[in-house]
Amino acid sequence: QVAPPDARLHVEGEEVELDQQGYGTKKGLVSKEYTYSVSAEGYKRKTGTFNPATKSIVSLELPAEDAYYSTKKKFFQIARKMRQQRDFEVKVWTEKDTYQIGETIRFHFRSEKDCYLNLVNINSRGEVTLFFPNRYHQNNRIRAGKAYTIPARDYGFSLKVQPPRGKDRVFLLASNTQLDIFDTDFSGKSFLSLERDGTDSDQIRGIGVKLNRSELQSAAQCTISVQ
Repeated sequence: QVAPPDARLHVEGEEVELDQQGYGTKKGLVSKEYTYSVSAEGYKRKTGTFNPATKSIVSLELPAEDAYYSTKKKFFQIARKMRQQRDFEVKVWTEKDTYQIGETIRFHFRSEKDCYLNLVNINSRGEVTLFFPNRYHQNNRIRAGKAYTIPARDYGFSLKVQPPRGKDRVFLLASNTQLDIFDTDFSGKSFLSLERDGTDSDQIRGIGVKLNRSELQSAAQCTISVQ
């Protein structure tokens, strides 16, 4: 079990494939010490040993190099935790899993109960974009069973996939009460974006702190490969 899930895990030099939740399985092991290494962009590499006879499940967390990657990992960990403890189901999806830079993309989401939602995209560099709420739909209270699309047709524009290449993670966070994770001032902008070229790291770190304090009832995530 690895965090972040975008890491590369090797056991005895052989890569072990990880799923979207960061779980990987290595079969055919015997009772002896095996070496492993885990690495991911933006995180410090970790190496070590384990014996499957004494520890069949190994949890590995890589320390983040900065606030952006640290906050990205917190989103992932909370979303994974909420999959096991959710009070109701929410779902987020796109039309496909792989996009080219410059392609049009739409995000879709739905909840089985009325709730407040945040739809958040985090790219491979840890940069954050809040897609919902936004300037066009500032009330983030949604109705049960209704499918929502960002950007909706009445927004009057399409959304294009932006660099960098890599894996984007899209998170849907749901609460029975109003969420207070982001400063939702959309003056002069359609969506709130926190990029490395102009955002103080304290601001992105503050989002991680607020996320830990939030009372969530459900969460979901999907991944997009940007090429």
